[in-house]
Amino acid sequence: MRTPLQGQPLVDDLARPWIGLTLVTHSPSTNADLVRAATSGAAPPWTVLVAERQSAGRGRLGRTWSTEPGVALTFSALVPAPAEPGWLALVTGLALAEAIEEVYAVRPALKWPNDLLAPVGSSAAGRKLAGILCELTSTPGAGRGVVIGIGLNVDHVVEELPVPTATSLREVAGGHPPGLTRESLLLTLLNHVSTRVQDWGRDPDPVREAYRLSCSTLGQQIRVDLGPEGVQTGTAVRIDDDGRLVVDVGGTIRALAAGDVTHVRPV
Repeated sequence: MRTPLQGQPLVDDLARPWIGLTLVTHSPSTNADLVRAATSGAAPPWTVLVAERQSAGRGRLGRTWSTEPGVALTFSALVPAPAEPGWLALVTGLALAEAIEEVYAVRPALKWPNDLLAPVGSSAAGRKLAGILCELTSTPGAGRGVVIGIGLNVDHVVEELPVPTATSLREVAGGHPPGLTRESLLLTLLNHVSTRVQDWGRDPDPVREAYRLSCSTLGQQIRVDLGPEGVQTGTAVRIDDDGRLVVDVGGTIRALAAGDVTHVRPV
């Protein structure tokens, strides 16, 4: 599992609609690098950039994070921008959860809008497995695109986790399926992401419903950091058709398009 990623098997087994994959030893930020490649015309839609090590990955609210070689999957994928790009982080989270369930037979919880957590009811419930960051960009001759950045903790033991609120697939699943490699796991993740992105383009309603059924934030008492607008505490009641989290704040209903959510009572 911790052997260095091999680029040729990834390229050989990459399935359409993906048309290209580049593996690098190090990238400060795969999102930044792929956005730059897209805007220059060097990366068409359905291309992927994978880094064995990432030293300045970007998260929500300007956070940065890093990964060490051998224990994680850090990659960015460029897809055509759908009609409602605001849903893409949610759709990606759903795809990743479905892929992990297929491989590990455990279902991560989805925290709105862009995190995968350890499964509900597990000993690590509420701890973060993966994060997603989507950025709109443009590709010459191909219109708008979205770069989807994904960081997934795969093989960390507890002592290697970057923060106490994190976990890994190794920890939540009690190990890895026999014969699994990070290459095969990455290809499975990409297949599920492309399937769900294309499902969204054909008919978004079933995808919305699948996400709502999987979102562990709904029904929770939550605290939402809105940056300059301050912090709101309330109950998450639904995800609206625009992908916003609808929150009951002391009897006042607010629809939030963005914000850093904390589950007050861990799931």
